[in-house]
Amino acid sequence: MLHNIHAQPEADPEAIKTLMLEQIYQPVLWVDCVNGLSSRGAEILIECGPGRVLNGLSKRIDRGLTSLATDDVASLENALTSV
Repeated sequence: MLHNIHAQPEADPEAIKTLMLEQIYQPVLWVDCVNGLSSRGAEILIECGPGRVLNGLSKRIDRGLTSLATDDVASLENALTSV
């Protein structure tokens, strides 16, 4: 998982807490996150939650990635079985 603030992995729990708070009020680097995930070998992105904004953005950033959106348990299960 890459964090939106700096598009890098983070394992330290205290740093993760800080980053989670910072993404509320700091600009996020979604393009860098998608590109970083792709360069690390990700092939499928699954957006969890209402709406499909990140799904659409991800498709525009890297058309080589499969991007799925889920908004309930049934659609998540469907996405997980389709990959």
